[in-house]
Amino acid sequence: MDTTVAAVFKHGHLITLCLEYLKLKNVNQLILRQNSSDYKRLEKFLLGLRIVVQTGGTRSRTKTIRGLVENGGEFMFLKNDEEISVARHFQQAHNIRISNPKIVGICLSGRKSERKEVVPLELCIVEPGQLCKRIPEDIRTDMVRFSTMRPGERREKITTEIHSYVTSEYLRESGLRVNPEPLTIKSKMLDSPGIIFHQETLNPQDGKWNVLRKRLQNPSALTSWGVVNFISNSLDMDTCTNMMLELADCCKNLGMAVGRPVDIDPGQPYTPTKALDLMVEKAKRAGVDGSKFIIIVILPQDAGPLRTQIKHWGDIINGIPTQCLREHKLSNPRDPKFRPPDSQYWNNVALKLNVRLGGRNSHASSAQIMRLLQREPFIIMGADVGHPSPGIQKPSVSSLVYSHDEHATEYAALTSIQAPRLEMIQDLSRFIKTALENFVAKNNTPPKRLIFFRDGVSEGEYQRVAEQELVWIREGIDALWLEKGVLGKVPQPMITFIIVTKRHHAVFFPKRGAMQDRTGNLQPGCVVDSTITSPDGTIRDFYLQSHAAIQGTCRSSHYVVLHDEIFNNDLNKMQDLAYTLCHVYAKATRIVSIPAPVYYADLVCQRSAFHMDPHGPLNMDDDTASTLHSGPAPFDLSLWQQAWRPTNPRMDKKMYFL
Repeated sequence: MDTTVAAVFKHGHLITLCLEYLKLKNVNQLILRQNSSDYKRLEKFLLGLRIVVQTGGTRSRTKTIRGLVENGGEFMFLKNDEEISVARHFQQAHNIRISNPKIVGICLSGRKSERKEVVPLELCIVEPGQLCKRIPEDIRTDMVRFSTMRPGERREKITTEIHSYVTSEYLRESGLRVNPEPLTIKSKMLDSPGIIFHQETLNPQDGKWNVLRKRLQNPSALTSWGVVNFISNSLDMDTCTNMMLELADCCKNLGMAVGRPVDIDPGQPYTPTKALDLMVEKAKRAGVDGSKFIIIVILPQDAGPLRTQIKHWGDIINGIPTQCLREHKLSNPRDPKFRPPDSQYWNNVALKLNVRLGGRNSHASSAQIMRLLQREPFIIMGADVGHPSPGIQKPSVSSLVYSHDEHATEYAALTSIQAPRLEMIQDLSRFIKTALENFVAKNNTPPKRLIFFRDGVSEGEYQRVAEQELVWIREGIDALWLEKGVLGKVPQPMITFIIVTKRHHAVFFPKRGAMQDRTGNLQPGCVVDSTITSPDGTIRDFYLQSHAAIQGTCRSSHYVVLHDEIFNNDLNKMQDLAYTLCHVYAKATRIVSIPAPVYYADLVCQRSAFHMDPHGPLNMDDDTASTLHSGPAPFDLSLWQQAWRPTNPRMDKKMYFL
């Protein structure tokens, strides 16, 4: 027994929901044009929502929203060979007077329908209990805060609820009994590795460390940069300039060489690429080093489509890194509630900038595993497949990230799309060949060991995915060895294949005070590798809680070793490696819940929308539209592949995905 949380659409008048979503106060503000950003946001938000149209009759039928139209009450359609407006129709047929005919209306017919069925917004009632698949960005923090539960409260709730099963007549009839008490199991604590900066080693305290007044291990140069401010109406340019000087000072304190920005420009959210192109032109005229140029972009809080356009421009089209900052971090200083960003925030931004520009913030050094691996060249990979929601006709996205340095802190990424909900990575052999080829090009030697962390595999797919993907991994290795003519001269790398997942149903609570951190969770580094693991020993697995919770109850990660040629089935070494890799997530100053390469692979999958033209007909972000308008026709992957654009070659070796 456990609790789960889901977001649902608010039941009631649809017009109220629209006003609340767009943060509008006046109904007349819903007089929206089709090319406006609010119109597009609202249409995307409402697509697929089930409503009841109030006409005063005894029978009410549930309808599904297929889109919006301008001037809903004034929309004209043919009725008995005569053109009539929607408002007039409802007056004649139902004796209902439409109060707001000029605001947007609801379209109940699909895009391919010959006739549009339009109803006024004010007559629509939202059916209760409808799940919201895509939670708006501005309420995600509130959603997380609402859904969290302290460990003690969660344990008490589970223990209380389980008693309803103890007395269940169905269980009694089947001869089953449930022990309501939690299972007590043995665990162990791993020592946290040191975090090595320039000339200093930090030991994490409570799962985190502080980089204030520290020098980064390999600082890059922020000498070629510009700033585009898309919230200049709320963050004036003088204040923005002062904030960027604070960021520059923070970068200097961390050891980065910093120059003055090319310029700090305002930008129009409706034409974002125009401002970015202008900044590039200014940089060229100033003679800055284009290969190290980066643009800092200040965005509104709710800026998903705007960010997509910017990242497509930077990562895909031009190969220019961009670092986005959000409005809620840089608020209006004229607001009485304004709190300027502190040095800790600027430090976090500086960590991202340094890595995007090719620097290294730090690395983790464990007493055992890293020294063992560093005796010979090694490569660590993280792989993931991101699937569309159920019923959505969109491709799945596969990704592979791979290390190319001796500390396993610097990574590059490869990504592609494949058939929907296909669990295995179809392009894996090509990914492996490319990754090893790039590793050899940088290090002048192939790796002797290949450690492959795989995310996103369900328990029922473990063996099938591992067997097939191991074949593809070896095919990729064979292809490179044959191409380079070194087959038989240099040994191929040994392979270890580990699945990592957080989608399991084991929740751990500390029994003794010494195992408990300040939030009531287990201390970081807790490992469980007996009692509840694979009972027959055919699969080697363990649970590792590597991170400290910021709020709520920690979810441990489950590691399943499906193939091992490197560690001789020594789980202690694999546990130490996994825990060490949880310390090298480049944009955080705390231990994370899964190894950094797995985290990075997940980030790469989340960026799939950036690979498509934001103004094109196919959209990786538009889940509902894909469902409603795909129709009965079979899914055509080739159309998506034609629209998909690879990452710009200038970004291939950079950690652009941070």
